[in-house]
Amino acid sequence: MRRFQDKIDENIKDDDAFAVLEFSKQSSKRKRRLKSVALLLFNLLVIAIIIVVEFTSNHERVDITTVLKTWGENWYFMLALFGLVTLYFLGMTARMSLLIRATTGRPRRKLSFSTAVLGKYYDFITPFGSGGQPFQMFNLGRKLDVGLSTSIPLADYIVHQLVFSVMAIVVFIINPEVMGGNTLLIVAAYIGIVVFAGIPLAVIVLSIFPKAIQVPLKFLCRIGHKIRLIKNLEKAEAKVINGVERYAGSMKALSSKWRYLVISALLSVMCWIAYHALPYFVLRVCGVTANFYDTVCMSIFIFAAIVVVPTPGGAGAAEGAFYAIFQSLTGGFLFWGTMLWRFCIYYIVLILGLSITVYQYIHASRKEKRAAALAINKYATHTEAGESVTDDDVSET
Repeated sequence: MRRFQDKIDENIKDDDAFAVLEFSKQSSKRKRRLKSVALLLFNLLVIAIIIVVEFTSNHERVDITTVLKTWGENWYFMLALFGLVTLYFLGMTARMSLLIRATTGRPRRKLSFSTAVLGKYYDFITPFGSGGQPFQMFNLGRKLDVGLSTSIPLADYIVHQLVFSVMAIVVFIINPEVMGGNTLLIVAAYIGIVVFAGIPLAVIVLSIFPKAIQVPLKFLCRIGHKIRLIKNLEKAEAKVINGVERYAGSMKALSSKWRYLVISALLSVMCWIAYHALPYFVLRVCGVTANFYDTVCMSIFIFAAIVVVPTPGGAGAAEGAFYAIFQSLTGGFLFWGTMLWRFCIYYIVLILGLSITVYQYIHASRKEKRAAALAINKYATHTEAGESVTDDDVSET
C-alpha cells in the first residue's frame, strides 16, 4: 500500500483533475468530521450541565440503600414502569416505520428507530425543543428523497401534536378539578395547548397553500443575499420554491394514505398514555398509593403547562411542575422519585440518542476510510497498467 501511495505522490501532478477532486473530497470530509465532533462535544456538554443542575438542586435525600430497598419491594411496579418506557419507544418507531412504508413500500425499521430516537434526543437538548424535526429530516435524508425526508417527520409531528391536543382539551373539560385550583398551572396549560396545537395547524395550512409561504421565503433569501450569506440569489430562490413544492406534494400524497394516518394517530394515543402513566408507577414504586386516572390527567395538565418553557427538555420547570404530582413523596423520596421519572422520560432518550450519534459517526468514518483505500488501490492499479484515471473512476469508489 505504501508503494502505491508513493506512486500516487509522484504522478499526482500529471493528473490535475484527479488532484483537484481528491483535495476537494478530503477537505469536505475534514469539514464534516469536524462538524460531527463539534456536535458530539456540544451534546456531551449540554447533558453534563443538565445532570449537574438536577443533582445539585435538591439536597434533601435519604440514603440510597433505603430507596433501593423500597424499590425492590415494589419490583413489579418497576417492571411495569420500564415496560411503559419500552412501549413508548416501540410506538414512536412504529409510527415512523408506518409512514416510511406508506411512501416507499418498505418499513425500514432500523432507520425508523434511529430517526424516532434522534427526534426526541434533539428535542431534549435544544431550546424550545426545536431541534427534533430538522435532525429527523437530516437522518432520513441519508436514505430517502428530499421531499419524503421532509414530509415524513412533519406528518408524524402533526399527528402526534394534534392527538395530544385533543387529549388535553378532553381532560381540561371533564377533569379540571384535578389541579386543585392551581390557577397558575391551569392558565399555563391553556396557553401551552394553544401553542402546541397552533404550530401543526399552521403547517397544515401552509401545505395546503404552498404558494403563500413562497413570498416570505423569497424575502428571507433576498435578505441573505444582501448580507452575503447567499451568493446566487436566483439559484437559492429556485431551490426554495422547488423544496416547498416537493414538500407540499409529499404531504398531499401522505394525506391520501388516510388509513396509515389513522393507525399513526392510534399509535400516538398509545405513546401519550404510556408517557403520562409513568408518574403513577413512579409513585407506586416508591410505596405511595395513587389514583391512576387522576395522576394521568394531572400529568397531561402539567405537560401542557411546560411545553413553552425554553430550557432543553424543560429542565428545571419540568421538575418543579411535576412536584405537584410527587408531593405525596416525603423527604428524600421526593428527589429520588423525581429522578427516577426523569430517567425514564429523559435520560434514557439521551443515552440512546448519544449512542446512535456516536455509532453513526464511527460508521461514517470507517466508510470514508474504506472508500479512500479503494480509491488508492484503483488508482494504483490503473497507473501500473499505464492507464489514466478519470473523475468518474474516482467517484465510483
